[in-house]
Amino acid sequence: MKKGRTTKVEYMKKNNTLIMISNALPEDIQKVVKLQEGSFRYLARYGNVWHPQELQSHLRLVPKDNFVLN
Repeated sequence: MKKGRTTKVEYMKKNNTLIMISNALPEDIQKVVKLQEGSFRYLARYGNVWHPQELQSHLRLVPKDNFVLN
């Protein structure tokens, strides 16, 4: 059985921003890795960011406690 994405939508009135908070899924891992590499370039250069296998482990161990923002 494939697990689906659970999404909560929040609307922030102050600046008219729509935020969607979702449970992370395996297909999000590469996006998270790329985001870290762009955000923490110095750390990424030395490999000090989460690696795909570590994020996969997080999803396997606590699947409902990992989130992404869309």
